[in-house]
Order: sequence, then structure tokens, then C-alpha cells
Amino acid sequence: MNASARLSFANVPREAFSANLAQATGAAAQIEAGTIELTVHDLGSIDLAVAAYSRAHNIGSDDARRAILDSTRRRAMRSSEPIPMPAPSSTRSAALSRRRGKP
Repeated sequence: MNASARLSFANVPREAFSANLAQATGAAAQIEAGTIELTVHDLGSIDLAVAAYSRAHNIGSDDARRAILDSTRRRAMRSSEPIPMPAPSSTRSAALSRRRGKP
């Protein structure tokens, strides 16, 4: 299996890349998260899983594929609650600085 991810951000001020920690921390609060794109390329493992499911349940490969997809969709619907957003990076940076003994 081969996977890749692409993240995008919006409203990234130039000050976010500053060597000055206070300036970068303040600017980081303005960064907006954009889209997250995850691409997965199957190299044959899906076919192996379908074949194993098919043998285990004594059904055809098409029925096994449908059963796996239905199960995956049901799980996705059950877990479709909103995902809590992590604390802004400026908050994490400030907390990390305090832990290291910095003001």
C-alpha cells in the first residue's frame, strides 16, 4: 500500500516564519486550516482481504467486496461525529515554552 497526504493552509502571515518566537507565535494564531487530501494506492492487499473474507464466509468475491464496503460505510456513519479541533499552534507553542522554563 502506498499513501500520500497533502495539506493546505490559508491566511498564513509572513510573520509566522519569523525567528522571533513571540512574533511567530502571534502570527500562528491567524493561520487557517484548509483541506486535507489523503491518497491511498492499493498494491494488491484489498484483493487479498476480499479473497480471505470470501473464503471465511463461503461467499463469492463480489458479495465479499459488497459486504466489506457496507461494513465500512456503517462504521463511518457511526463515527461521523465532529472531530474536535486541536488547540491553535500558538497555544501549544506557548505551553511548550513555559514547560522549558521560558517565559
